[in-house]
Amino acid sequence: FDIADVPESFGEFLTGKSFRGVGQFFSMRAQPGNERSLYSVNFREPYIFDTDYFLDTTAFFFDRDRHDWVEERFGGRLGVGQRFGDVYSASVRVRLETVEMDNIDPGAPIDVFAVGGRSDVGSVGLTIDRNTTDNRLFPTTGSVSGIVAQRYGTVFGDYDFWKISADFQKFWTVDEDFFGRRRVVSIRGEIGYIFDDDTISVGGVPVSEAPLFERFYAGGHRTFRGFEFRGVGSRGTNMAGRKTDDAVGGNFLFLLGVEYDVPIYQEIIRWVIFTDTGTVREDVGLSQYRIAVGSGIRIKIPFLGEAPFAFDVAIPILKEEDDQKQFFSFDLDVPF
Repeated sequence: FDIADVPESFGEFLTGKSFRGVGQFFSMRAQPGNERSLYSVNFREPYIFDTDYFLDTTAFFFDRDRHDWVEERFGGRLGVGQRFGDVYSASVRVRLETVEMDNIDPGAPIDVFAVGGRSDVGSVGLTIDRNTTDNRLFPTTGSVSGIVAQRYGTVFGDYDFWKISADFQKFWTVDEDFFGRRRVVSIRGEIGYIFDDDTISVGGVPVSEAPLFERFYAGGHRTFRGFEFRGVGSRGTNMAGRKTDDAVGGNFLFLLGVEYDVPIYQEIIRWVIFTDTGTVREDVGLSQYRIAVGSGIRIKIPFLGEAPFAFDVAIPILKEEDDQKQFFSFDLDVPF
């Protein structure tokens, strides 16, 4: 993309001969739906004034019907960072967002009533990344890691707390055949914690000050296979003291997984076996630990993009009573 390459005619725009050439990135996304809608605009400049500094901006609107309430979010993010060689980068990111929680059902969790109506969310975060992998879409060696520290309420917003997370992935080639196809073992881990010293009272019940839409969740193809989206973790309790089916997240997250990737047919079909483990809790600890094992197929269809489609079947072998299971999942296999 080249934001300065304005088309000289409508024909140039239609044929893709404009807005191209300098390595910038621009995207507009529109995903309307009955239960979930997302609209966003993103612009990235990888080399500000031909330097190692980069700029990343996003504006978005998100709407989701979560069964017992409707959640709307709109706002923007601005990030400025610098690359240090080919391995390290660091950035400072500012986020300003408004969240509306409306149409709350009387049987919804107390945590939802605690943030009912409009909330203003603001944070300033520092991100440090390290990447030594050999390929963006199918890494066979190297590692990628990052740490994010966010301070909420520094200059804007209704909430005041720290949120820190770190992730790590390592890839090893364990075998290579005559055609250069590699068998790869990978391990990934993620840990996060919200430093929230205060609680608020809703109907006489103490609730964490960190709103449920900023807490940690797990479940689904990209975090914890074998469980539904946000299917790992405790369910909320309503005003009548009854458990609901709605996840309310936690202040502590720990995930650890291992995957073995084997080529089946050229670079088109691959087979994987994996184990996903972890927990989501209110406080630091490894109790209520979950484990799921599974297998899947990766299918690369060239004319539909470079990222392969992922079809996985996973079975939880260690779970909690309130967890919501999901044996089959489908997604794009994006490594990080």
